[in-house]
Amino acid sequence: MKISPALTAGVIVILTCSAAARADEVTVNATSYAIDQVLRCEPYEEYGTRFELELQGLHRNEGTRAQVDVSILAMGDLRIQEVSWSGPEGLFSRQGMPDEQLFELADDRVFGSLRLEDAYGRGDGISFAFDLTLPESPFDCR
Repeated sequence: MKISPALTAGVIVILTCSAAARADEVTVNATSYAIDQVLRCEPYEEYGTRFELELQGLHRNEGTRAQVDVSILAMGDLRIQEVSWSGPEGLFSRQGMPDEQLFELADDRVFGSLRLEDAYGRGDGISFAFDLTLPESPFDCR
């Protein structure tokens, strides 16, 4: 699957943590999680916002469940990238500023390394790295 060059053009990549994830893996601080399934939701538009990319990566292992969500929202000419993690560590997320690149897109992969903040503002953030394979066919998530 090829992602439109308009999604990635003219943006500088800034990596904020040294951890790197392997293919279909998420690394939270020093703990790695294998991602068992990656769903790429059908693009859609709602209230003037286009959801150009929406991935859900699922981890299930011996009672442990976790999910990484990666998305690109477009409002007019602005693009906003978002990353969130729900796992044993809690719920963490980061929404980039318009046209700020939080992750990279390749022909068949989405990957990045960044700091996620506690979604409830109660604690410290986490170092987060991920590398997900883009599924060829989209899934009807709605």
